[in-house]
Parts: sequence; C-alpha cells; structure tokens
Amino acid sequence: MSKLFTRGSSRRKINNSGVSRKCLCSIWLYNYTSRHILLFLLKVTVIIINSIKDKLEKSTNHSNPFIGVDELGNDWFVKTYFSKSGHETNALFNELVAFKLAEKIGLPWPKGHLVQFSESVKSELNVSTSHFIAYEFMHNLEELPEGYQFSNNQIKNLYGKSIFDNWLSIGDVKNDTCKLLNGELLFMDAGIAFEDDNCEAWGEGGLIWTENKLFIESSPYHRGILHSAEEYKSCMDKICEIPIEFYQSIADSIPQDWHVPESYKLKFVEVFSSSCERFIPMMKSCIEWELNHQ
Repeated sequence: MSKLFTRGSSRRKINNSGVSRKCLCSIWLYNYTSRHILLFLLKVTVIIINSIKDKLEKSTNHSNPFIGVDELGNDWFVKTYFSKSGHETNALFNELVAFKLAEKIGLPWPKGHLVQFSESVKSELNVSTSHFIAYEFMHNLEELPEGYQFSNNQIKNLYGKSIFDNWLSIGDVKNDTCKLLNGELLFMDAGIAFEDDNCEAWGEGGLIWTENKLFIESSPYHRGILHSAEEYKSCMDKICEIPIEFYQSIADSIPQDWHVPESYKLKFVEVFSSSCERFIPMMKSCIEWELNHQ
C-alpha cells in the first residue's frame, strides 16, 4: 500500500519501488555503517602509557604497580605483575576477566583498560611485554574504616561480591579489596584467582568450581553481615543472563604477548558459559547450608 506525504502545497507519492524509499534506505545504511565504524574505532583505540609519574617504590603489592601518564596527560594506576621471579601474565589475565565480568553484572569495580607501554617506558622498566592492565587514577579513594557500618544499599553489593569471589575463585581476601569512593563501595584486585591445586600457572583445574571451595564469607568485610538467601538472587540472575558470546569476546581480547595457552582460553569459555547450569546450583547449596548453620 502506498503512502501519501504532504509538504506545504506539494504532494509526493512514495511507493515501495520509488526513489525516495531508496534514499531512505541509503540514509539508514549510512547511519548504521557510520555508527558501527565509530564503535570499531573506539574498540581499537589503544591507550599508550608514555611516561612514569610515580614508581610507587614503597608499595609491597605483588602487582608491582606504578602511576603512569598517557599521551593526553591522564594519570593511570598501572598493574604490571612483574617481579624478579618472572612475569605473572596469568595475574593480568585474571584482572582482565574480573573487570569485564564485574562490569557485566553491575558490581562496583574500577573501570579497567588494556594499555600499551611506549618503548621508553618498556626500557625504563626493563620489560618485553607490551600490554598491561590499567585503571583510571582516582584521587579521592578511601580505605574502609575499621568497624565501618554498611548502608542497606552497600550490603546489597556485598552479597554480589560474595558471589563474585566464589565465581572467579578469588584468593586475595584482604580488607583492602573494598574501598570507598564518594561514599560508595568499590571492590578491586583479582590478581590471585583461578588457583590450580597443583599451583600451575595455567592449570585448567583452577577454572572449575568445587563445592569444598565455596564460602559465602569470602572476604573479611563479609563477616557477620550476610544472612538472607534472597539477597543473592539478583547477582545470580545476572550471571545466568550472560551469553556464551560474551565469554568468547573476553578470550578473543587477550593479547598475544601474554602467551595464554589456547587450550586455557577454550576451557575458560567452556566452563564459564556453563555458569548458570554448574556454578549457580552449587552456590545455592553452599548458601543454604551456611545460612542454616550460622
């Protein structure tokens, strides 16, 4: 059926085979293509760390961080995980997975980025790897005070963090993995995760959940706070909504110079795409048992 469009005193008939319809299609195609080209360009835009502002030499953190400056003069908190014993690229993998999955389920976590070092920075640090993990530097980040009283909204996020710790088998259970930013909780640090029982760097067993490793009070700030099975539901539902394509996109984004075995990437996608069928039932059983024995 043809439609009649009127503009002023003129009339213009547009039908399915008319030129005007083709023009509309061309405009739509142009907008669609332009939008996707822009998204592609944004995705491939690489942040280059051009200089080191502070080596944080007093830091005892095993991530061996420093404050770097990019080409635009922005400050970044950069994690290298480089030590005398070698380069822990598995920790970089853990950080990458953590910030992407935290963002996906809405857990408060610093916005992470893959960054590259300029040749001068690589030379100064004496590293051969080009890609690292960096977070936008936050000047008003505060430590969680001892005996801090959490608000109801903050407690909801603590339930999510309990699920997240178990989901990624995070082993870095310290008070300083929870901080305050403008009065809101911000979780961080996942360099120690997916730990294999045989302590192998890329041990695939570390990706697999086992009931004896699940624990609702997974971090010190969880103790004595988590009492409601219902409060866990929201986070678990979000995990069940993640499609396999998202896990594959994480695996595809891993830099080649981290030398992550292809078999490990495949295992990660295979295991985590089954989170709803495998992890969630196990976690529900853990929650039920622990709440009944508090």
